[in-house]
Amino acid sequence: MMADLFDATVILDHSERQLLQNALADRSSEIDRLRAKLVAADRDRATWEAQRKALEAKKPADVQTILSQKRELTMQLDREQNEKHELFLQINTYIAQLADSKKEAAEAQQHERNLKGELDRLKSVQANQAQLESDVTELQAEVRRKADEVERSRAQLAELNSNFDLEREKLTNEVNELSKELQLKSAALQTLRLVKGDPAAAKSDADEQSALQATVQKATARNNELEAQLSALQTQLQERQTLYDALSAQQNASVADLAGKDKAVDDLTSASEELRRKVAALEDENTKLQQHSSTITSLQASLKSEEEKNSALRESSSRLEDELKKAVAQLALVESDANKEGDRAETSETVLRDVRAQNASLESSVARLEKDLSEARAATATLQDQLSSASTVQATLADTNKDNAALKAEISRLEAEVAEVKAKSNNSEQQQKTIEAAVSSARVEAEASKEALVKTTVQLAAAEASVAQLKSEVRELNNRPSSEDVQSLSAQISAMGAENTELKARIAQLQKESEKSDLLEKFTALTAEKERLSEDLERVNMRHEQSESKWNHELYDLQQKFRDADESKHKLEDEVDDLKRQLKVASQAPPASEASPPQAPPRKVNDENGKGALEENQKLKAELEKQQRLVSVLRRKLQHAQTTG
Repeated sequence: MMADLFDATVILDHSERQLLQNALADRSSEIDRLRAKLVAADRDRATWEAQRKALEAKKPADVQTILSQKRELTMQLDREQNEKHELFLQINTYIAQLADSKKEAAEAQQHERNLKGELDRLKSVQANQAQLESDVTELQAEVRRKADEVERSRAQLAELNSNFDLEREKLTNEVNELSKELQLKSAALQTLRLVKGDPAAAKSDADEQSALQATVQKATARNNELEAQLSALQTQLQERQTLYDALSAQQNASVADLAGKDKAVDDLTSASEELRRKVAALEDENTKLQQHSSTITSLQASLKSEEEKNSALRESSSRLEDELKKAVAQLALVESDANKEGDRAETSETVLRDVRAQNASLESSVARLEKDLSEARAATATLQDQLSSASTVQATLADTNKDNAALKAEISRLEAEVAEVKAKSNNSEQQQKTIEAAVSSARVEAEASKEALVKTTVQLAAAEASVAQLKSEVRELNNRPSSEDVQSLSAQISAMGAENTELKARIAQLQKESEKSDLLEKFTALTAEKERLSEDLERVNMRHEQSESKWNHELYDLQQKFRDADESKHKLEDEVDDLKRQLKVASQAPPASEASPPQAPPRKVNDENGKGALEENQKLKAELEKQQRLVSVLRRKLQHAQTTG
């Protein structure tokens, strides 16, 4: 289930990156088209400049002033259009940064949840380790108790051997004494028989001899019986000696096994300490992740504020478009007024005031846009710093993933050690059963040990039932993606940490986790692919920043041209003032009779100039419509990017 979630997350990230790359490619192609149009406009501007210089000698001074003002307004229009495109590019950049920050925040939250799950599993492993240590301690106490019982049995066997030896020696001495007594009595009887020769004495001697023979036979039978008992006791002693040797060998094996278990317990203790340190490190990482989550939240808030600023900039662009439309309309009025002959001075003054007002409004708009642009650049720098900190968070997450991989390897090693200790525990239980059977055959008092063994068997059966139950719960845990069910099962497993069955349940769970190593390798490969895509995205962002710096440089050049045009505008205003003064002087002077006839050709020249101005005005209107269509296309793309982001 976790692998499916990782695959879905990677697919979503790949689709989002693909959309961003497509949008970036569209914007790059749009920039190229605009650049080509800019080059064409520069060529057209150079052509118009040449035509203007050719016609300036034929035009009156006031018409030249009006046309120069029209050119200045056209230049201002171009500059405003370029600034507007730059603002749209910045808005698109902010939208892409916002999408990246949201994606990184989601990834950080997912990784934080994964780390919390790993921390809970490590805590359960630590509880299982403590339970294993207690089980090993109990086994050591049981082995020591059995060793004491074997020592007591050995002492009893030694005491029985000494008693049998004493009894055998005593019986041997009695047989020897009776044999000596029989021989003495037989010799005395033989002597008396030879000395006396009396039948009564012989008869009494015969009776006495028969009695002595009966006594000797009884003693012999008794001796044979005692020898049979002695041989039986010797046989029993040999059997007990053999049993003692077997028990000694088992005792030595138990001592060696106990030494191995002590070493395993020491290793597990050191591993437990290492796990505790790693758990503490994971808790520190969790705290850092929470801090980074708060940082990402603040970054999202700042991005929202930047979106508001971008909306304000879009409103400013809309107002600027309206002002440009008004300026174009004013240019049309100026051209229509320029074609009129009457009231030329008053019209020039009115046009000059209007143009000055338009210039002032345009200058204020340009200043305001420059201020907004500087604020947007500062906000961009701040966002770049924050995004660099977010990349630092991503690097920290990568390091945390490496630590998790090391922890999983450590858990696998501990799995093997726990399985080995389990096998040794099973062998120790079998040895304990063998010792109990041997002691019960040697001593009747071993029934208590048998009862303890039966009790242990019952506990083992209960433990196996608990293991089966916990295995089923673990399978349900792996099959159900609900976080509430996972938390409830984790609480149940942690509550059962004091029982002996949790060790085997955890071993089964770790075995299942070891089967997921392929999924973890797949996740590692996907992480590497994600890092490669991140590097590609960084390269694309770098190219975008380079293009942005280039556009900033071009904007600076346009601003410089605007300042130069402003200076030329002031010069032209001074020239207009001079012309106004000359017109005023000419209106007050008496008309010359001979200078009046050649007035018709200037009228024709003025008509031709008005037609040329109208044609230029139509060209400017067509270019303005093209720019407006481009603006509408950019707005649709911006709305599409906002909806996809």
